[in-house]
Amino acid sequence: NIAGQVQAICKAGTIFFWHANLWHSARSNTTDQDRYMLKLRLNPTVRQTRLWNTDDIDSPEIPGILTQKIDWHGQRNRIEIMNRIKLWRFMSGDNDFDTGSLWWTRVENTPDIIHREQRMSI
Repeated sequence: NIAGQVQAICKAGTIFFWHANLWHSARSNTTDQDRYMLKLRLNPTVRQTRLWNTDDIDSPEIPGILTQKIDWHGQRNRIEIMNRIKLWRFMSGDNDFDTGSLWWTRVENTPDIIHREQRMSI
């Protein structure tokens, strides 16, 4: 879900290896055959923050990349953008990061009393 994303198309029986933190988007299965996935989850021993070249971490292009819409997300696009912001906050260590549309800032600025009322009505 980042710039340069490529859709993988494979023949039946293909074994495909990828890093799930870098590539993750499911497509619908248009065949009558079941697909299986084995996911190996590793447990990192250090916090996964800024473990890459951060020379361009303050690039003004980042908010635009994180808010790009992908057609197959449909109506779930908003939650996808919020999840990307949460991931960027975690990876960058910048807990105040938000896009120009202030996706997370609006949620965080909601008064606590509203949250309590919503919990009571559930």
